[in-house]
Amino acid sequence: MTDIHLESLKIQKNKISLSCEKYSTKLDTYISADIFEIESKELVDEFNMIDLENREQVLNFASKLESYIDYDKAEILLNEKEQNMVEEKKNLELNE
Repeated sequence: MTDIHLESLKIQKNKISLSCEKYSTKLDTYISADIFEIESKELVDEFNMIDLENREQVLNFASKLESYIDYDKAEILLNEKEQNMVEEKKNLELNE
């Protein structure tokens, strides 16, 4: 999946941190970055009520979270990270 998508979420108190990822064809691996934080007791409470074995509930909640993601910002951050990783890889190969 070279398209940017939600990779993970982390909940601390009333804050949900979202990470996104994309597949890098240049590096042949996934690249992820923390993209957005949501301060919402209501969303945290909603997450805590989800039956994690109920696929529909999980997908519905993930879709709700994805609506908060600024995909233009995510693309910029992931492309910057990818470029840095490409440069690091080149430097390592030169030093071998």
